[in-house]
Amino acid sequence: MLWEWNVKANSVECVQVCKGHERGVDCIAANRSKTRMATGSWDTMLKVWSTDVHSDGDSQQPSTSKRQKLDPEKARTPILTLAGHRECISGVQWIDDNTLVTSSWDHTIKIWDLALSGIKSEICGHKSFFDVSYSHLNGLIIAASPDKNLRLYDPKSNQGTIVKNTYLGHTQWVQAVRWSTTNEYLFVSGAYDNHVKLWDYRSPKAPIFELIGHEDKVLSCDWSNPKFILSGGSDNSVRVFKSKIAIGGQ
Repeated sequence: MLWEWNVKANSVECVQVCKGHERGVDCIAANRSKTRMATGSWDTMLKVWSTDVHSDGDSQQPSTSKRQKLDPEKARTPILTLAGHRECISGVQWIDDNTLVTSSWDHTIKIWDLALSGIKSEICGHKSFFDVSYSHLNGLIIAASPDKNLRLYDPKSNQGTIVKNTYLGHTQWVQAVRWSTTNEYLFVSGAYDNHVKLWDYRSPKAPIFELIGHEDKVLSCDWSNPKFILSGGSDNSVRVFKSKIAIGGQ
């Protein structure tokens, strides 16, 4: 579903239902201009959608005074569907407006060229990948796996499938990973060991900090705002950590 958040009224309203996947949607990401979004699913498909609430024949917006019942016939369909993964797509991120990177349970990371509607390159691993993050600052990819490790790849290298670094610090499956948007060396990870960890990719032997607070598995994390690290867990909570190291580095 596509939701509209009215900041002044502090209200949220569903403006569009997006239908196209045949199984659960496991990951979603919007491009930097917020004009399109990409979704990955257990149906193994990667789909790209428009975020324009007026597109797909929607000449009328839902009423702000009274919520209208959504018409299933007006459900949005994807503008592009890409096949290539053999198992669940667990992570997706935009590299640029025409390039996506995805991770999958099929032991691969794929880079997609939307202009050609196909796979540009592929990284193969020995384990499933649970999440992937691309840094626009250094051009590197970090991936999370169930073997408790995070791995660093350089997609521009002629040896792009070779692991540049391996980061071992979690004691359970690593479920989520995100690069800092302001510091090219830092990233965060979340795992089933209930912990969020802050790393410098130049120091693979141990994390810089361990962020404690969750009482159950960490399922997601985000560092879009350089001042705050966010994480969500199976303990039904969202934790917000103040990123002093990022603030001090600015």
